[in-house]
Amino acid sequence: MRTARVALACAVVLVAIGCGVPVERSARTEADGAVPYALLDPDAPPLLRPTAETTADVELCFVAGRMVVPVAQPIEASPSPLDVVGALVSPPREPAGLTTALPDVALVLAVDVRAGVAQVDLAPAAAAVGSDAQVMLVAQLVCTLTALPGVGQVAFRLDGVPVQVPRSDGSLAPAPVARDDYAGMIA
Repeated sequence: MRTARVALACAVVLVAIGCGVPVERSARTEADGAVPYALLDPDAPPLLRPTAETTADVELCFVAGRMVVPVAQPIEASPSPLDVVGALVSPPREPAGLTTALPDVALVLAVDVRAGVAQVDLAPAAAAVGSDAQVMLVAQLVCTLTALPGVGQVAFRLDGVPVQVPRSDGSLAPAPVARDDYAGMIA
């Protein structure tokens, strides 16, 4: 009886192996008529397209004079906070006249969110940004990051060391800052 079971199991394994996909040593072409599922139709939807939307509107904040203006912009769906900050480098065409205080995304090394606080790690080059530009840069980052779900405050580090950042009134904030610290600058 046991020998019969072993023989049956071996037979099932051999049949399964024999039904597998054949191995080929090189690629081969197929005639257009042999390609299934209208794969050659240029108007056919991509097979690997995600079922969810590929973009989402995210509130990004840009600079207009001495003000920070929130603007809903399409960005890749489910972006990381660092992806959102990266989108600040290119101001939108509409409304016209918006600029950015973030000249290079390389100024921001990382953005980690924990317990409602976005921790922004700045590159050492950020220390060379002038004081007026620093206020605009911090206001733009705080406005943008606090618009993300689950973020209420933003803390900054420079080269891994926590730093104080300027508020809109010119004072230095020793702790994480919130959108309210820049309320007078946010349109």
